[in-house]
Amino acid sequence: MYPDSVIAKNWLGWSYRGKDDQKEQTKFWREFDIAIFQRETHADVHSLILTGFEVKGFAQKTPRPPAFAEGLDQANVLLLQGADYSYLVHPDPQKQEDKYSMRELCAKFSPYVGLIFVPHDLEKLTYLTKYKEANRNPHCPQDMKRKMLASLVTAGLRDEVSEFPLWCKRQQY
Repeated sequence: MYPDSVIAKNWLGWSYRGKDDQKEQTKFWREFDIAIFQRETHADVHSLILTGFEVKGFAQKTPRPPAFAEGLDQANVLLLQGADYSYLVHPDPQKQEDKYSMRELCAKFSPYVGLIFVPHDLEKLTYLTKYKEANRNPHCPQDMKRKMLASLVTAGLRDEVSEFPLWCKRQQY
């Protein structure tokens, strides 16, 4: 689905050596459940696209379904933290009117956040359909995303990360 991209799961931030060579950490206000860095090239000019996904309702810790629009605040914070696009991934609501209401809530009060509904039983998931497309965050400078990706590659605090594509290894972003 995202070939030639860098994908991180549960990305909390990064660490670095600070004053007197002490390890210091920079943590996000809200972690990226899934973060995807893609590289676009137009006329030999590279730019990064960061998409954040806030995933709700699939933790093994709690069997209860998420509340209506739970995680929408976190999806908005991902935009503040530098994401170009942010999606709330939510279990498919039982009632059709809840779907419409969540889309309306996002359209009116979180216009940059997209919605993806998936089946409660992930084994039945065959493909992802974006119920509401995310709008691009106009407040995200390229140099910020380059620093974020460099930090993820060198000292990212995350559970998992995909293979780094050649453009990433060569720092051609």
